[in-house]
Amino acid sequence: MTNEFLILYNIEIIYNQIDSTFIFRNVAGRINIFKHYLNFSSSYDLYGLDSTTLYELNNNSLTFFKSIKPVNMMADRLLKFSIGQLSDFKLKNTNYCNYMDNFFSNCNLFLLVPINVLPYEIIHYERQTENYIPIELHKNNIKNFEIVCRNQDNSEIAGLGDYIMVLEFINIRKIDYMVRILQLLELIYFWIAKYLLLQKI
Repeated sequence: MTNEFLILYNIEIIYNQIDSTFIFRNVAGRINIFKHYLNFSSSYDLYGLDSTTLYELNNNSLTFFKSIKPVNMMADRLLKFSIGQLSDFKLKNTNYCNYMDNFFSNCNLFLLVPINVLPYEIIHYERQTENYIPIELHKNNIKNFEIVCRNQDNSEIAGLGDYIMVLEFINIRKIDYMVRILQLLELIYFWIAKYLLLQKI
């Protein structure tokens, strides 16, 4: 099933690199007055969908659906990046997932990368996006940070050689607490002076 085939029915497939899933949706800007029902009984594993579910697109309340699990294309490896427990920071918008065990718990998983290279080849991946990952600090500065990388089986990656990871921290919002404290003290002194002045009158 390809976009060339589905485009005849005003449907398109979008691959989401962030979580390694496929999104099936009605083509934006096209008039689609028909309801469409898709079944993936023979290709559910390829698209990460359920084999027994009949998926609907009615161009009204149901305009898209996506894979219910990450897609492992061409027997590749799915690298899972998360922030370790020893870090001085954590994700600001954490969620619950079961990528480490069978129980849902609060996790710091922030990136899934599908890799389809041979074991002796070099993996090169560069992510440039405006969708920044917001973090929050436990302390006033960052001294310790730990990035955990695991495969799709949630185990350490055997034979992982030398690697370089570059992280860019951007301060989006900075609060100067000292200025705020001084402003509050100034208001308090003003109220006290005004109160004493009224008492003399």
